[in-house]
Amino acid sequence: GPWLYSLVCHMVPHSIKVKEGQYVKMGETLGRCGNSGRSPQPHLHFHLQALPRVGAPTIFTELHDVVISNNGQQRVAGATTPNKGEYVRNIEKSSSVPEIFKFHLGKSMVYRMQNGREEKIEYKINLYGSQVLQSDLGATLFFEQRDTIFTIFDVLGNHRSLLHLFRTALGRVPFELHENLIWTDYIPYRAILSKWLRPFLDFVLPFIPKDGISIQYTPTFQGQDIMIRGESLKTDRRGLSILTTHAKLRRGFGIMEVTVSLRGKTFHASRIDQDNA
Repeated sequence: GPWLYSLVCHMVPHSIKVKEGQYVKMGETLGRCGNSGRSPQPHLHFHLQALPRVGAPTIFTELHDVVISNNGQQRVAGATTPNKGEYVRNIEKSSSVPEIFKFHLGKSMVYRMQNGREEKIEYKINLYGSQVLQSDLGATLFFEQRDTIFTIFDVLGNHRSLLHLFRTALGRVPFELHENLIWTDYIPYRAILSKWLRPFLDFVLPFIPKDGISIQYTPTFQGQDIMIRGESLKTDRRGLSILTTHAKLRRGFGIMEVTVSLRGKTFHASRIDQDNA
């Protein structure tokens, strides 16, 4: 890009597999890691700079969907500029986690809310090629499964649909899960407020510093089930999270239960179709 150059140093001499001007794809071999130049041991040096000459000043490098290790805790970051001394690595995909979000075209999932109302959800691909979950209540959830992460973009339609619970409890889920891993997502106020308050929200948004709530998620494991619990970083006067979520996922079946509690009011849905039996 304009004023943007990347530098990869200390490779094994004569090991470079690409030529100047060649387009490369993710995962394609560029060469072998070595210790040519001023290097005490084999390693890979990478940075960005604004000028093409070797030795030019570096500029900040933003990494996406990585895990940052700090004092035994590992945190997934959607975007970060590493600080000096931080250990940053790729998300290490578990073979079983992506299967939880593997939906089948034309196959429906049926859930029951705590008030007894049932809702049918069907996986579809719309005319624009987007993956969606369609509710029989007239709501649509838009999502994407990339190589290392599951992301829900938005939910449109009936605010009473449990798809809004999915958005709050499972907005972003990395395909690497273990009990010392945490990650944070940002839930817009519009996603959790009733339709009667949304016009008021549009009026006050220009005057408030943030337009949503940050939620921190942690996974736990019970046999074949993965539990993902979320707690908002914003608390009430008693120091309790104003928003908490709980989702139960089962290998080979998908989303089994989801619960969202907002300021003491709880919404719950559980799966009741044949796969659950």
